[in-house]
Amino acid sequence: MTYAINFTLLFMLFIFSGCGKDEKSCYTPPLNQAHWENRMGKYADNLIKIRINKSLKKIAGKSCYNFQIAAGVQIKNPKENGMPREQEREILEKVEDVLVQQLTASGTAVYAARIFIDKRCDYIFYGKKKKIIIKAVQAIGDTIENYPVEITVKPDKKWVTYNWFATFGIHNPYD
Repeated sequence: MTYAINFTLLFMLFIFSGCGKDEKSCYTPPLNQAHWENRMGKYADNLIKIRINKSLKKIAGKSCYNFQIAAGVQIKNPKENGMPREQEREILEKVEDVLVQQLTASGTAVYAARIFIDKRCDYIFYGKKKKIIIKAVQAIGDTIENYPVEITVKPDKKWVTYNWFATFGIHNPYD
């Protein structure tokens, strides 16, 4: 009797701790239900504007998306404050669309944030399996809309980057 109770208790701990979860059981919040929040502030004397997917807060650091994918492009014709001009911002949105389409396909990654700072635009994703992420990144190529894209993939199991940006600066509902 004691063994049956202990085995049941261990099995429940195993299941509810997240151990034994396969890729199919990893929760992926629907992108069309994302809650985006705009934040802004100063970092190293530079204006920074962040658009963060707040609906990911509930899975940040608690999911199978353990790799941070950062895709960055240089802003070619920035304003004096380092932010893109309207015309270039529209092109950067097309770059964003390609990245989102390629990296979120089949639940490979979730889209977490877009950051403008110091003549640069970075798109942050969190992905599951490094091999699948690498294939998706290779399919994107080196250039989108005539913008060279630098992509890095690194472990970030606790979502340190996401959490830092999610609390940075002040909420800016007018951007």
